[in-house]
Amino acid sequence: MGKISNLPDDVRRELIGYLAQPGIIANITAEVPVKKCADFEAKYGVKPYPVNSEHKYGDQYRIYLSDPDDAPDALKTALDQKYGRLNDTVFIRELVDEYGFTFFQPRQDVRSIHSKAKAKGDTGYASFLKGFNASEDFLAALKSSVTDADAAAPDVTLITGGDEPKEKSKKKAGSHHNLSENNAGLSDEQLLHLGWLGEQYFYNSLLANKGNILSLFGIEEPGACAFTWFNEGYDTDPDWTDQSVGKGCDILIQDGERDIFIEVKTSKKKAPIFTMTSFEMQTMQQKGSDYYLVKIDNMDSLVAGGAPDVRIFSSPYEYFFIPSRMYSAIFYNN
Repeated sequence: MGKISNLPDDVRRELIGYLAQPGIIANITAEVPVKKCADFEAKYGVKPYPVNSEHKYGDQYRIYLSDPDDAPDALKTALDQKYGRLNDTVFIRELVDEYGFTFFQPRQDVRSIHSKAKAKGDTGYASFLKGFNASEDFLAALKSSVTDADAAAPDVTLITGGDEPKEKSKKKAGSHHNLSENNAGLSDEQLLHLGWLGEQYFYNSLLANKGNILSLFGIEEPGACAFTWFNEGYDTDPDWTDQSVGKGCDILIQDGERDIFIEVKTSKKKAPIFTMTSFEMQTMQQKGSDYYLVKIDNMDSLVAGGAPDVRIFSSPYEYFFIPSRMYSAIFYNN
């Protein structure tokens, strides 16, 4: 476990830019000796965790990342491997005092951090931007991979309504990670583009019938099918808005005998949860066995020439709408 505070300025500032991206940091905590807590609260406006031990004289600051596995190598090397956190108090103090990062806040003020980084001067700001733009660079590389005719075929698993869920793995002791969609570092706009890239990848796989994928939907004569991807064209229109809204799905296949409705949910890495709109869920219920939910995990593997993990859920309403398969739910009572 190394110290980021010891790295060259350009490397350190690039990591600061990476950490400034929305959602990268889950929390920044502080443990402070009791006799210093009042000074800490006066300076930073928040209460630290008090330390009563007489053997600890200094502050201990920690950063918990939303997705430690996705961190740059220079940052990953510095993490406490047991907890997946950064314990470099000197570096964290630099983040807070000089760049405007804040303790005990679920969201950092990206605009303020960006402004302070720019004030550091052209050289420092260029390094900062290199880290801050990591997600944009990733999406550009992913776009290139998705549109490559030789892109790897998806690694597909078909799951039916009667399949039993696998036993949930236990969390590591001391883990501060929350269940999430695991798309750390992506803004809301970037998440939209990630979703469209996932749809495009799966749509292309359907058109090419890679791995005879259409047979999983009960289609034996692909030539008789009409394919509609509602967000086709998103990459040529800078003002594109999601065209699947109000459709209840992302892709429609018509084979002359039935209509097949496909909803695609995409995550950069493996994600245990995803969200659906009320209209999507209602359509899922109404269409029954003609509705399929496609969950794409590890979309980032395409950039390295690998294949994303794809699970196709047939009759997903029967599969998901039982309490044991729900992480949480919001109910509307008129």
